Amino acid sequence: MLFPFVFAALLVGSASAEGYQQTQPPPSTTKPPGPTQLPLQRSPSPPPPPGMWAVDSGPCTQDGQCISSPNFPNQYDDRQSCLISVGESMGPISVEAFATESNYDVLTVNGEQYHGQNSPDGVTPTSDIMWASDYSVTRSGWKMCAGSATPSPPSPAPAPAPSPPAPAPGPSPPGTCGVKGPDDTPWGGMVVNGQPASQCEWRWQAQLRVGTS
Repeated sequence: MLFPFVFAALLVGSASAEGYQQTQPPPSTTKPPGPTQLPLQRSPSPPPPPGMWAVDSGPCTQDGQCISSPNFPNQYDDRQSCLISVGESMGPISVEAFATESNYDVLTVNGEQYHGQNSPDGVTPTSDIMWASDYSVTRSGWKMCAGSATPSPPSPAPAPAPSPPAPAPGPSPPGTCGVKGPDDTPWGGMVVNGQPASQCEWRWQAQLRVGTS
């Protein structure tokens, strides 16, 4: 009977086909990577210009070029301290409000202590500023703004060197005898035709001097 052999052959062929399909890798659905893009190179930003002053430490607050005590315009707290660094372009301080406990809650500028109603208005700080409150009694505090430093006036230009004096005019050369010459050569106070005459500038004078006609 051929039936068992035919059935076995069909099974072998089906198994071979399945094995072939299983050995084929599935098609890839991943896109190949594109060309590598380098990150954008940004030029470094220039450093900001130095400020006139800034809160270096402590709870004091800064708004632009104005600095105020903690909680201003409300009362500051006990045992608070701040350090304010001062830049080279700092000008005089403009005080908008100042009220602290006299003798105890102190703002120190250039080594001078300011407290109570005595403020550093108009003072140009040259070193760091200190603020400190003690353990009791508080006030509304202070607010100060920085002014710009006044630029130094330009040096005056040097004065121009004085011009040398003009040389004094020398004496007029004497006229040629018998030829009308300049009228500033006196001859004993003689006058010819209403003008001072030299010794021999007129022909008739020359004849008299040399004895010729």
